[in-house]
Amino acid sequence: MPILQEFIHKLEVAGGMRYLRIGLAVLAIIAVIALYNIQSFKNMGTQEAMDSAQLARNIAQGKGYTTQFVRPFSMYLFKRHNEMAPNAVDKRLAELTEIKNSHPDISNPPVYPIILAGLMKVLPFHYEISAKPKIFWSYKGEFWRYQPDFLISVFNQLLFFAFIVAFFFLAKRFFDTRIALTSAALLFGTEVFWRFNVSGLSTILLLLIFIAIIWCLVLAEEEGREVKRGMTVLILLAAAAGLLTGFGGLTRYSFGWLILPVVAFFALFGAQSRSFPRIQTGTLIGAGFCFWRKRVAEDSHHKTARKQ
Repeated sequence: MPILQEFIHKLEVAGGMRYLRIGLAVLAIIAVIALYNIQSFKNMGTQEAMDSAQLARNIAQGKGYTTQFVRPFSMYLFKRHNEMAPNAVDKRLAELTEIKNSHPDISNPPVYPIILAGLMKVLPFHYEISAKPKIFWSYKGEFWRYQPDFLISVFNQLLFFAFIVAFFFLAKRFFDTRIALTSAALLFGTEVFWRFNVSGLSTILLLLIFIAIIWCLVLAEEEGREVKRGMTVLILLAAAAGLLTGFGGLTRYSFGWLILPVVAFFALFGAQSRSFPRIQTGTLIGAGFCFWRKRVAEDSHHKTARKQ
């Protein structure tokens, strides 16, 4: 009895109700996540998601940046490119179009498949469907959930939670805790985002990259208005914003256009600064570095493929 009385006293007087509310909120969130995954997960339903996943599996299995989804236009591009090579005289069509062995992928941006490939190296992905029904993966004795698709969905959900946390602290920085909590709750309860979570697409990763860019711009604006840590930090933030923009452009190519408003932002708030050229240069170098690395990786892959 004394232990129970002490527990009740802590709940009512010593601030224990706050921890009880937090615990109940966490349990409610976990229950919503579990319920959604049980009721609404339907494996990958888009061609783009399946294409990225099979490309990631090839990378994880050591086959390089190759695909089993061969497009006629990519065959034409490889044929035209290889016909110009010095040793292309006696090659057959299958060798010229590079479909005889592994066909290099030139359609998908590389960041998301490479991240998924790293995930496939770390987690126990089982690609073969078991003939025997298993709990959770089967329903009424029939195949229901594909384990690799579900793991990719869980990974995207973790990215989504990281996005919500980053958005919460950003809203708290501009407004107050109540508005930040309301905004985070609205994000968590938006079904469109949950559909993207379970779709297998790179949209949630792009959201996380976008909020990271916003954080760089906010910190850079505050540092430019009241210099506290020196101009070097400002240049590093500009380079980080450019690097993240390039990173996003290699996740989805159209995202690369975001470099224009990012550069315009630094042009507006830093035009009167003596270090303005260095700030702009840092932004462009950060973005350009990502695309340069992609180009180097592609050249290295093509040289390796020719040797084989």
